[in-house]
Amino acid sequence: MVQTGDLLGRGPDDKEVIEYVQRLQSQATAAGGEWVQLMGNHEWMELRDYTYANDGPGGVGYGSTEARDHEFQTGAHGAWLRGLPAMHVWNDVVFVHGGLSSPTMASLTEILNKHVAGYVAGAHSDTRVANELLWSRVLAENDEAEVCPLLTAVLQELGNGVTKMVVGHTITATTG
Repeated sequence: MVQTGDLLGRGPDDKEVIEYVQRLQSQATAAGGEWVQLMGNHEWMELRDYTYANDGPGGVGYGSTEARDHEFQTGAHGAWLRGLPAMHVWNDVVFVHGGLSSPTMASLTEILNKHVAGYVAGAHSDTRVANELLWSRVLAENDEAEVCPLLTAVLQELGNGVTKMVVGHTITATTG
């Protein structure tokens, strides 16, 4: 199972959602499977500024913004979130949250997850990779005449038999 991110900031139960997904990961491993959790732009935002945080009294979320800050900066949930990959390749499929529309960037596959993790950890301030993998809507919203050749070039650059990309960030309509 590959979940493409945006677990957080969707309601008042971020803490419970993280703990639920962690249980699913453990159960998948125990059953001989795998649950890969990707970082989405909402996880990235929550590690930085709690833009969509919904914490309140009575145990909603983390109970307070201060409690969330403490957990995300020094606690196990923050460590788990900072360790999430931004992309994952399984067989002939690459999974990303926002998209990967740069053939040049695709040539750097080995370091993309490390780069995003370094940014989230404060090791550098270069947001280009995170913006591409977590925020891009190019593949989902641009014209097919532009997107199809671009996607083909990205997949070719990824190599290793990758022929498909799954993107989670943008809802798209399908026809016929």
